[in-house]
Amino acid sequence: MKNPLEKNTVSLVAEVELSPIHQREFLQVGLKIVKEGRQEHGNEGYNLQRDMERDYRYELQSEWKDKQAMESYIRSQGFGALLGALNVLTQSYDIKIHKLSVQEAKALIKEIRNR
Repeated sequence: MKNPLEKNTVSLVAEVELSPIHQREFLQVGLKIVKEGRQEHGNEGYNLQRDMERDYRYELQSEWKDKQAMESYIRSQGFGALLGALNVLTQSYDIKIHKLSVQEAKALIKEIRNR
């Protein structure tokens, strides 16, 4: 079993603000994208979460084994469908990519706390 401190995944996060009239349609499409994304090679988790403090705000989070797995997903039809849904059904969205190993994150936290 691989040491969890050596884990080096890549996260892809889409923060979404919906138009109220598109919420139901976005949820239907979003849940389908999540279900299909979980089947993609190299996927280690895919979730759709609602912001409990702000109406019509959601976050799609996917975690990938490595950069190559994420790049393969970005070229896939599933990601194309996600971009289409974001462009048609949302008021605004941001997509972020995060890459930091557990060891790097712990070192960064330690460095910041020791300042």
